[in-house]
Amino acid sequence: MKIDIQDKGDVKIFNISGVLTVSNATQLKTLYLEPENKSKYYIFDLANLELLDSTGLGAIVFCLRDVKENGAKLAICHVVGKPKMVFEITRAHRIFDIFDSEEKAIEFLHKSE
Repeated sequence: MKIDIQDKGDVKIFNISGVLTVSNATQLKTLYLEPENKSKYYIFDLANLELLDSTGLGAIVFCLRDVKENGAKLAICHVVGKPKMVFEITRAHRIFDIFDSEEKAIEFLHKSE
């Protein structure tokens, strides 16, 4: 798994690529919790995520829980392929705000104040 983190204004964008599974889910949590990655708004862009298992999804849920506890907001964009099936099978798509584009996700985060 590779995670590139970008700042787009007041939004931290985590571009997650490769596989997010039991073997590396802790890496996402660790990066998310680093002080320099703290923000009011987060987007997890999954456009290049090829594989997601339940532990990987659990790491994303961990981030969502922390975001909510700290009064921040998280949106997800570009959920496609096998990761999309995991979101649908587990019904996780019901607890996340998921968008087709980064722009729509940013717009949602700023409108939801």
